[in-house]
Amino acid sequence: MYVFLSILIILGVCEIQTITNLEKWVSKQNYTFVLLTRDNCGYCDELEKELIEAEGMIKIGTPGSFGMPVVKIFNHTTGRFPSLRLYVKGEYAEYDGLWQKKEIESWVDNRVLSHVDQNDMEASIRWANEASVPSLVVFDVNVKQELKWIKMLRKSYQIQYTSLGNLAKQLLNVPEDVTAAFWTEKGLNTYYYEGEFDYNKVFQFIKKHERPYYQTLTETSYEQAFYDPDRPTLFLFDEKDNKEVAKTYQDQVQTIQVLKTSPQYDRLVNYLGIQGILHPLAVIHDQNTRNRKYRNQYKNQQELKQFLKDFQTNQLQSYLRTQSIFTDENWEKQILNVVTRDFPKGEEIFIYFYTQWCKQCQQINLLFEELFRRYKGQKAFGKINMEENDLEEQLPLTGVPHIRYYNQKLKKAVQYDGPYTIDALSQFVDSQGKRQGSDEL
Repeated sequence: MYVFLSILIILGVCEIQTITNLEKWVSKQNYTFVLLTRDNCGYCDELEKELIEAEGMIKIGTPGSFGMPVVKIFNHTTGRFPSLRLYVKGEYAEYDGLWQKKEIESWVDNRVLSHVDQNDMEASIRWANEASVPSLVVFDVNVKQELKWIKMLRKSYQIQYTSLGNLAKQLLNVPEDVTAAFWTEKGLNTYYYEGEFDYNKVFQFIKKHERPYYQTLTETSYEQAFYDPDRPTLFLFDEKDNKEVAKTYQDQVQTIQVLKTSPQYDRLVNYLGIQGILHPLAVIHDQNTRNRKYRNQYKNQQELKQFLKDFQTNQLQSYLRTQSIFTDENWEKQILNVVTRDFPKGEEIFIYFYTQWCKQCQQINLLFEELFRRYKGQKAFGKINMEENDLEEQLPLTGVPHIRYYNQKLKKAVQYDGPYTIDALSQFVDSQGKRQGSDEL
C-alpha cells in the first residue's frame, strides 16, 4: 500500500484540475485546496509548478491526516492573483507563506492535524481570556467537530470548549445567555456570540471581530492602519481609557490609543501633520476617501462622541497634512505649514515647496531650517507639501525643491534660482528677493 502511495506522490500529476464555478465546487466538498489564477500570468504559472509538486501529498495526506482535492479556477472575482485557499465546509483561510513545495505541504498538513481541547479545569479556564493570541471558548461540549474545522482555518488561535457551563461564565465574567466568548490578544477586546452554535455563523463572527476595535500603537497596529485597513482609523492621543467609546463606534472606525512612549509616535505625528497640537487629540484617517484626515481637540468623552457622530454623518471638514496649526502671534516664531486655502498668509513670507518622495528636498529641508534659525523673529518662513496641495493654477511651479519669496502687500512673488547653500540663501533673504525678476501674485 505504502509503495503504491509513494509511486503516486513521485509521479504526481501533470496538471491541476480546472473548475469553472468555485461556489458550486466548494459546496460539495468538506475540504478542498484551491488555486485562484488568471490568464496570461507568467508569475502565476511559475507558482503553479510548486503547487503541482505538492499536490500529491495534499490529495493523499500524510499518516494521521487525510487528503483533499486540489483544483484551480481562472479569473475569479477575488481581486488578487495568484492566491491559495484552504476551504473547510464552505469557509476558507488564505495561504500566506512561501510558494515552495515543502512550505505548502507543511501549511496544509498542520491544519489537517489540528485538534481542540476540552477545558474543565477551573484553574486554567479563568485565564482563557488572557492568552497572547486570540481566544475562543465555547460553553458546549457537543461542538468538537465544528471547532476542529475552525481550528483548521485559524491555526494560531486558542480554541477550547468546556462543560463547566455557568461556572466557567462566572469565572470569565461572561453573561449567562452567551454561547461562545471571543477575545483578541490578551483580552483587550471581548465579544459574545449568542444563540444556537452554527459553524458558519461562528466563523463569520470570529472574522468580523478578530481585528481589535481598540488597541495601542505598535508596529503591527501601525501597519494595519495604513497598509491593510478594513475601516477608517481613529487615533486617540490620550492616556485615558476610551475603550467604551471605541466599542460603541467599532463598526465605523478602528481605534488606536497613541502614547508618547511608543516608538512609532514621532513617525505617526509627522505623517498626520499634527506637531505642536495639545492633547487630548482625536484624528481620523479615512483610507476610503483618498486618505482624508479629520481632527478634534476634545475636552471630554461627550465631545469625542460628538466628533465621531459628525464623522458618521459626513459633517466634518477634512484637513490637509500641511495645514497651519499655529496662531498669528507665532507667525515668525516657527516654520509654518501652509495650505492653499490660507496662502499667502501675513505680509511677506519665504515659502519652501517640497514633496516627501524627493531626496534632494530632504537635504534642502535642513538648509531651510538653518535659514529659519538665522532669521527667527525677523522673517516669516513656511513650507508647502506639493503632494497635498494643488497650486498649478494659482502658483505655477516648474518642480521641487523650490523656494519663493512672497510679498502680499506689494502683490509680488520672487523665485530663488541660486545655489542651495546657506550663504546664498541668506543673501536672498537679506535682499528680500529684489535681485530676481518678479511675478505678480
